[in-house]
Amino acid sequence: MNLILWRHAQVEPSMLADWQRELSEEGLTNAQHAAHYLNTALPIDCRVLVSPAKRAIQTASALQRPYEIVDALAPRTNVRHILEALDWPQLETSDSTVVIVGHQPSLGLLIAHLTAENREFNVENTIAYWLSNREENGQRATFIKGLFGPGGMRWRDNT
Repeated sequence: MNLILWRHAQVEPSMLADWQRELSEEGLTNAQHAAHYLNTALPIDCRVLVSPAKRAIQTASALQRPYEIVDALAPRTNVRHILEALDWPQLETSDSTVVIVGHQPSLGLLIAHLTAENREFNVENTIAYWLSNREENGQRATFIKGLFGPGGMRWRDNT
């Protein structure tokens, strides 16, 4: 399993409803840069699941790949709803790659839940956490494989 959790890019200050807030010029640029790095590592057949919020859709559009809008990924969703949208635990044992474009704090809580870390992750705008898994002592363990953002990618040594 490869699961990429990508937080939407920076938004314009706005009086619009939360769902309608749009990316700023900086956000659009950063989303394009981050998408460039993600596209160098993502397989052609990965699934891209996106929050219905406009800023998440704009961020996902920078990948220039087909995507699915999933209501369960809306702002302020909970970990259980995201896991159901992913068809977890079936995804965990597959060779699939799924990208989720969503929001904080939901993404940070999901990272903590999947990696069994006892801390909250603050996923910054435009940053993508790449999670993967491996066998450890006869059980599957999920770990952070790398981070992607507008400035490039950084793989972690998890050996």
